[in-house]
Amino acid sequence: MRALCSTTNTALLVESGLEYELLTWLDHRRDITWVAAQPVELSWSDKVRHTPDLLSVDVRGAVTLWDARSKERQDDDFWLKARRTAKECERVGWGHEVFEGLSEIAGLNLRWLAGARRAPQWLDAVRPQLLEQLADGPRTLGELMALDDGRGFQTSCLWHLIWTQELVVDLDHLWDQDTVCRRGQAVGA
Repeated sequence: MRALCSTTNTALLVESGLEYELLTWLDHRRDITWVAAQPVELSWSDKVRHTPDLLSVDVRGAVTLWDARSKERQDDDFWLKARRTAKECERVGWGHEVFEGLSEIAGLNLRWLAGARRAPQWLDAVRPQLLEQLADGPRTLGELMALDDGRGFQTSCLWHLIWTQELVVDLDHLWDQDTVCRRGQAVGA
């Protein structure tokens, strides 16, 4: 299936729901500047072959190859390939990670936020108002949503700024009116 990636402004081919979740999580991160699907095929002299699921590049230029595999599907064959991939990555100064999935709540929250990845056309007009509300410290989602005059401009911008991590809420907890929202860290900080 093809999945939208706002980091690259393309649709990338992913092969499973877990790969989709990994792509969405990487796409959500402010420190990731590039993502590629099935970036390379590795092969060894004993005819073992492996294609990692994704490649990411962060703001520091660090490259990571990712294998998306749930814990229950991590068999001996997978770990043979994962260990070899990690060794090859280390040899060229790259990282290698195994992504087992987000918590159920984090996955649901991230899917909700992914619906707000496209910037509303009124973002530049509304962003300063939202950021000003957080100038003296965190506020709740309820307080920030109460700024909306009923037309949805502030609310749609709020969710987009949370998607881009300009504003931050805890992905691992159910959100409600009392959920704390704060300004995000500068990229690379």
